[in-house]
Amino acid sequence: MRFKRLLFLTPVISLAIALAAHADLQSERIVNRARRVASRIKTLQAERVWIDGDFYITRYGRHKVYSLTRVRLMKPLYAYIKEEGAANSWEFCICDGRRVYWIHEKYKLYEIHHVPQTSSLDIIHDITRVGQRDLERAFFSPQTIAAGRRSRYLGVRKIADSTYHAVQVDLNPTEERDYYFGAEGLLEGVVYRYPTRTEADTITKRFRHVRLNVPMKARQFAWSPPPGFRRHQNRN
Repeated sequence: MRFKRLLFLTPVISLAIALAAHADLQSERIVNRARRVASRIKTLQAERVWIDGDFYITRYGRHKVYSLTRVRLMKPLYAYIKEEGAANSWEFCICDGRRVYWIHEKYKLYEIHHVPQTSSLDIIHDITRVGQRDLERAFFSPQTIAAGRRSRYLGVRKIADSTYHAVQVDLNPTEERDYYFGAEGLLEGVVYRYPTRTEADTITKRFRHVRLNVPMKARQFAWSPPPGFRRHQNRN
Protein backbone atom coordinates (compact mmCIF):
# COMPACT_ATOMS: atom_id res chain seq x y z
CA MET A 1 0.00 0.00 0.00
CA ARG A 2 2.78 2.39 0.92
CA PHE A 3 4.63 1.47 -2.29
CA LYS A 4 1.55 2.27 -4.39
CA ARG A 5 1.15 5.59 -2.62
CA LEU A 6 4.76 6.47 -3.41
CA LEU A 7 4.19 5.54 -7.05
CA PHE A 8 1.20 7.89 -7.09
CA LEU A 9 3.07 10.74 -5.43
CA THR A 10 6.22 10.53 -7.56
CA PRO A 11 4.74 12.29 -10.64
CA VAL A 12 3.22 14.97 -8.41
CA ILE A 13 6.56 15.63 -6.71
CA SER A 14 8.37 15.66 -10.04
CA LEU A 15 5.88 18.15 -11.43
CA ALA A 16 6.31 20.42 -8.39
CA ILE A 17 10.10 20.33 -8.76
CA ALA A 18 9.83 21.09 -12.48
CA LEU A 19 7.51 24.03 -11.85
CA ALA A 20 9.82 25.40 -9.16
CA ALA A 21 12.81 25.12 -11.51
CA HIS A 22 10.85 26.88 -14.25
CA ALA A 23 9.88 29.66 -11.83
CA ASP A 24 13.50 30.11 -10.81
CA LEU A 25 14.57 30.34 -14.47
CA GLN A 26 11.80 32.88 -15.04
CA SER A 27 12.98 35.01 -12.13
CA GLU A 28 16.55 34.83 -13.44
CA ARG A 29 15.46 36.02 -16.87
CA ILE A 30 13.46 38.89 -15.38
CA VAL A 31 16.32 40.00 -13.13
CA ASN A 32 18.89 39.81 -15.94
CA ARG A 33 16.62 41.84 -18.20
CA ALA A 34 16.17 44.46 -15.47
CA ARG A 35 19.93 44.77 -15.13
CA ARG A 36 20.33 45.28 -18.88
CA VAL A 37 17.53 47.86 -18.98
CA ALA A 38 18.93 49.80 -16.01
CA SER A 39 22.43 49.79 -17.46
CA ARG A 40 21.18 51.51 -20.64
CA ILE A 41 19.23 54.26 -18.88
CA LYS A 42 20.98 57.63 -18.60
CA THR A 43 18.41 59.56 -16.57
CA LEU A 44 15.31 58.77 -14.54
CA GLN A 45 12.57 61.03 -13.26
CA ALA A 46 9.73 59.72 -11.11
CA GLU A 47 7.67 60.00 -7.97
CA ARG A 48 8.47 57.44 -5.31
CA VAL A 49 5.44 56.51 -3.25
CA TRP A 50 5.83 54.85 0.15
CA ILE A 51 2.83 52.97 1.43
CA ASP A 52 2.97 51.22 4.76
CA GLY A 53 0.87 48.14 4.20
CA ASP A 54 0.20 47.69 7.89
CA PHE A 55 -0.11 50.16 10.72
CA TYR A 56 2.90 51.77 12.31
CA ILE A 57 2.55 51.44 16.08
CA THR A 58 3.83 54.18 18.35
CA ARG A 59 2.98 55.24 21.88
CA TYR A 60 0.41 57.58 20.33
CA GLY A 61 -1.48 54.78 18.60
CA ARG A 62 -1.67 53.14 15.19
CA HIS A 63 -0.95 55.14 12.06
CA LYS A 64 -0.99 54.56 8.33
CA VAL A 65 2.16 55.80 6.63
CA TYR A 66 2.17 57.43 3.21
CA SER A 67 4.77 59.65 1.60
CA LEU A 68 5.58 61.06 -1.81
CA THR A 69 9.17 61.71 -2.90
CA ARG A 70 10.37 63.53 -6.01
CA VAL A 71 13.26 61.69 -7.62
CA ARG A 72 15.62 62.82 -10.37
CA LEU A 73 18.66 60.69 -11.16
CA MET A 74 21.39 61.03 -13.76
CA LYS A 75 24.44 58.88 -14.38
CA PRO A 76 27.12 58.65 -13.36
CA LEU A 77 26.39 60.11 -9.89
CA TYR A 78 23.78 62.85 -9.87
CA ALA A 79 20.72 62.71 -7.63
CA TYR A 80 17.91 64.90 -6.34
CA ILE A 81 15.65 63.09 -3.86
CA LYS A 82 13.18 65.13 -1.84
CA GLU A 83 10.18 63.96 0.11
CA GLU A 84 7.12 66.18 0.15
CA GLY A 85 7.13 67.85 3.54
CA ALA A 86 10.88 67.17 3.89
CA ALA A 87 11.35 70.53 5.64
CA ASN A 88 10.67 68.65 8.88
CA SER A 89 13.13 65.82 8.24
CA TRP A 90 16.42 64.75 6.66
CA GLU A 91 14.59 63.26 3.64
CA PHE A 92 16.21 65.69 1.23
CA CYS A 93 19.32 64.48 -0.60
CA ILE A 94 21.30 66.05 -3.43
CA CYS A 95 24.42 64.64 -5.09
CA ASP A 96 26.26 66.94 -7.49
CA GLY A 97 28.38 64.12 -8.87
CA ARG A 98 31.08 64.50 -6.23
CA ARG A 99 29.46 65.36 -2.91
CA VAL A 100 26.35 64.03 -1.20
CA TYR A 101 24.34 66.61 0.71
CA TRP A 102 21.64 65.71 3.25
CA ILE A 103 19.57 68.78 4.06
CA HIS A 104 17.22 69.61 6.93
CA GLU A 105 15.42 72.76 5.86
CA LYS A 106 13.44 73.37 9.05
CA TYR A 107 16.55 73.64 11.23
CA LYS A 108 18.72 75.05 8.42
CA LEU A 109 21.23 72.23 8.71
CA TYR A 110 23.10 70.21 6.13
CA GLU A 111 25.63 67.40 6.00
CA ILE A 112 28.32 66.64 3.44
CA HIS A 113 29.12 62.97 3.15
CA HIS A 114 31.79 62.82 0.51
CA VAL A 115 34.38 64.93 -1.22
CA PRO A 116 36.03 64.56 -4.65
CA GLN A 117 38.17 61.48 -5.34
CA THR A 118 35.92 59.28 -3.22
CA SER A 119 35.02 56.00 -4.93
CA SER A 120 31.74 55.91 -6.83
CA LEU A 121 30.57 52.92 -4.77
CA ASP A 122 30.88 54.95 -1.57
CA ILE A 123 28.93 57.82 -3.08
CA ILE A 124 26.16 55.47 -4.26
CA HIS A 125 26.04 54.02 -0.76
CA ASP A 126 25.54 57.47 0.73
CA ILE A 127 22.82 58.40 -1.75
CA THR A 128 20.89 55.24 -0.91
CA ARG A 129 21.78 54.69 2.74
CA VAL A 130 18.62 56.13 4.34
CA GLY A 131 15.52 53.96 4.42
CA GLN A 132 14.69 51.42 1.74
CA ARG A 133 16.41 52.65 -1.42
CA ASP A 134 16.58 49.59 -3.69
CA LEU A 135 14.93 51.52 -6.53
CA GLU A 136 17.55 54.27 -6.62
CA ARG A 137 20.38 51.79 -6.07
CA ALA A 138 19.21 49.74 -9.05
CA PHE A 139 19.57 52.80 -11.28
CA PHE A 140 23.17 53.50 -10.30
CA SER A 141 24.27 49.88 -9.75
CA PRO A 142 22.17 47.53 -11.92
CA GLN A 143 24.35 44.57 -11.00
CA THR A 144 23.11 44.78 -7.40
CA ILE A 145 19.52 43.86 -8.33
CA ALA A 146 18.84 40.62 -6.40
CA ALA A 147 22.59 39.95 -6.44
CA GLY A 148 23.71 36.87 -4.53
CA ARG A 149 20.20 36.13 -3.32
CA ARG A 150 17.84 33.26 -3.92
CA SER A 151 14.92 34.42 -6.02
CA ARG A 152 11.57 32.96 -6.99
CA TYR A 153 9.05 34.09 -9.61
CA LEU A 154 5.68 34.95 -8.04
CA GLY A 155 3.74 35.69 -11.20
CA VAL A 156 1.86 38.81 -12.23
CA ARG A 157 0.91 41.21 -9.43
CA LYS A 158 -0.82 44.58 -9.22
CA ILE A 159 -0.11 47.69 -7.18
CA ALA A 160 -2.81 50.32 -7.57
CA ASP A 161 -3.62 50.32 -11.30
CA SER A 162 -0.23 49.05 -12.49
CA THR A 163 0.70 45.46 -13.37
CA TYR A 164 4.12 43.95 -12.68
CA HIS A 165 6.09 40.73 -12.82
CA ALA A 166 6.93 39.93 -9.20
CA VAL A 167 10.07 38.17 -7.98
CA GLN A 168 10.60 37.23 -4.34
CA VAL A 169 14.11 37.68 -2.97
CA ASP A 170 15.08 35.93 0.26
CA LEU A 171 17.49 37.95 2.37
CA ASN A 172 17.45 36.38 5.83
CA PRO A 173 14.93 35.02 8.36
CA THR A 174 13.91 38.53 9.40
CA GLU A 175 13.60 40.25 6.02
CA GLU A 176 12.02 39.44 2.66
CA ARG A 177 11.58 41.52 -0.48
CA ASP A 178 9.33 41.25 -3.49
CA TYR A 179 10.68 43.06 -6.54
CA TYR A 180 8.12 44.42 -9.01
CA PHE A 181 9.27 44.81 -12.63
CA GLY A 182 7.32 46.91 -15.12
CA ALA A 183 6.44 46.13 -18.73
CA GLU A 184 9.75 47.55 -19.98
CA GLY A 185 11.71 45.42 -17.52
CA LEU A 186 12.61 48.23 -15.12
CA LEU A 187 12.56 47.58 -11.37
CA GLU A 188 9.71 49.90 -10.34
CA GLY A 189 8.55 48.66 -6.96
CA VAL A 190 9.67 46.80 -3.86
CA VAL A 191 7.60 45.27 -1.08
CA TYR A 192 9.61 44.91 2.13
CA ARG A 193 8.48 42.36 4.68
CA TYR A 194 9.77 42.01 8.23
CA PRO A 195 7.97 38.96 9.63
CA THR A 196 9.55 39.17 13.10
CA ARG A 197 8.65 42.79 13.80
CA THR A 198 5.81 43.79 16.07
CA GLU A 199 5.20 47.15 14.35
CA ALA A 200 4.86 47.91 10.62
CA ASP A 201 5.81 44.65 8.94
CA THR A 202 5.00 45.43 5.30
CA ILE A 203 6.25 48.48 3.41
CA THR A 204 5.68 49.13 -0.29
CA LYS A 205 7.77 51.61 -2.24
CA ARG A 206 7.29 52.12 -5.94
CA PHE A 207 8.04 54.55 -8.73
CA ARG A 208 5.14 56.09 -10.58
CA HIS A 209 4.99 58.56 -13.48
CA VAL A 210 8.37 57.25 -14.59
CA ARG A 211 10.18 59.12 -17.35
CA LEU A 212 13.42 57.74 -18.74
CA ASN A 213 16.26 59.51 -20.53
CA VAL A 214 14.77 62.96 -20.01
CA PRO A 215 17.45 65.56 -20.89
CA MET A 216 19.20 66.73 -17.73
CA LYS A 217 22.25 68.86 -17.01
CA ALA A 218 24.77 68.66 -14.18
CA ARG A 219 23.89 72.21 -13.10
CA GLN A 220 20.40 71.00 -12.17
CA PHE A 221 22.01 69.08 -9.29
CA ALA A 222 24.20 71.92 -8.01
CA TRP A 223 23.56 73.01 -4.42
CA SER A 224 25.18 75.43 -2.02
CA PRO A 225 24.05 76.29 1.51
CA PRO A 226 21.55 79.17 1.57
CA PRO A 227 22.24 82.04 3.97
CA GLY A 228 21.77 81.01 7.58
CA PHE A 229 22.38 77.28 6.98
CA ARG A 230 25.14 75.64 8.97
CA ARG A 231 26.93 72.35 8.59
CA HIS A 232 25.83 69.61 10.95
CA GLN A 233 28.10 66.86 12.25
CA ASN A 234 27.51 63.80 10.09
CA ARG A 235 25.30 61.10 11.52
CA ASN A 236 26.60 57.57 11.90
